[in-house]
Amino acid sequence: LAAAAAVGYLRSRSVPRAYTLVPRKADGPAGPEERLGPLTESDWTAATARRSSGALGFRWFVGRTVQKCSLVGVKKKLTPWFTMPFLVLFGAGLAGTIDYLTTDSLRYALVPMVVYLVMAFTGVPLNRLGVVDALPIPRRFLFAMIILPSFIALIFGYGVGRVGVILIEKYKDRRPELIEFFENKDDNRYYVHVPIEYCEIAWSGEPPLATSPWGETARVWRTSLFKPSPIKIYIPFGVGAESSLDFVAMQISRATGAVYGEAIAPEVVKERYLAVGGDGRVVPRGEALTIQADFPQLREREGGPVFPMIMLMTGLLWMALLYVYLFSFRAGISKGKKTLVHWLVVGTALLLWIGQFVLALTRIMMPHVTAGFFDIVTRHLGETIAGTLAV
Repeated sequence: LAAAAAVGYLRSRSVPRAYTLVPRKADGPAGPEERLGPLTESDWTAATARRSSGALGFRWFVGRTVQKCSLVGVKKKLTPWFTMPFLVLFGAGLAGTIDYLTTDSLRYALVPMVVYLVMAFTGVPLNRLGVVDALPIPRRFLFAMIILPSFIALIFGYGVGRVGVILIEKYKDRRPELIEFFENKDDNRYYVHVPIEYCEIAWSGEPPLATSPWGETARVWRTSLFKPSPIKIYIPFGVGAESSLDFVAMQISRATGAVYGEAIAPEVVKERYLAVGGDGRVVPRGEALTIQADFPQLREREGGPVFPMIMLMTGLLWMALLYVYLFSFRAGISKGKKTLVHWLVVGTALLLWIGQFVLALTRIMMPHVTAGFFDIVTRHLGETIAGTLAV
């Protein structure tokens, strides 16, 4: 928000100074010679008593007037009142609040819908910039006045959402267990399960075996990013039906290090949470792991530069569609063709939004796996120097 305010201030200074001045009221009737005489600065005054704030206020007034001129018609003038609340709402969803309404992380799936809203709201005003071309105001300032409100609303919603997530995490009664050791009823195998953002990516399609220092190995659980793709998402903490007690304890210890940034010693894991069943397999000691309850000081690691990543994805998609849309502004392009290009661009963003659910219904691509992919990439970015500075 501070950056957006700074950009808005710099853009506002590009409005000619003449727009910030008004003539003083004449003390008496002026003769022809006085009206034709040269004016000095004392004959003019800023709009308010404080010249700096008055200039900024008047520049803002000019920008808002230009923006309203580009929203001709009742429906177009009402568009901000419908669009801005949705941008705030979707901004809160991008912050992670939607994850508390579903078991999957779907924040990245909202990006196309956000771009759709921005393009739908700003497309018509951009198309009507020619109406105010005669004014001595740079197009950069006009562009900022049209675009910045949408992104300020989006960032504001994200900030509100983050505050909400922090408060929920702080005051909710019980935190869920992030690491699980359970038996899958489909194949009767035990798995060490962690949230998908702590999985890894096998770009070649062949995840490595989970290996211990003494040479014991196990295959890992994996899933495809989408069906035609060779890229796999896998949990690196795999265990097998024949895995030893020490190997399973080591894998759970590794999982705690990955999730919390602080590993619980394998000996502690083995003593507290594991046992050997009657069939010789390693089983949980009790119904489930209780790491959160036993070690309340543990806190989940930060997910990396999530906000910069989401804003980057939103900005790139928006600029790609805007690039296509601005081509219709060339001379010789009729108004009807401009409108057609606008709705084609807006429709593309909407199709990207709807297409995710179509692919999910056809089992070609699962939204939570795609979101997990971006979460993993973001987490690894956060482990770099640049990513740490961004966080």
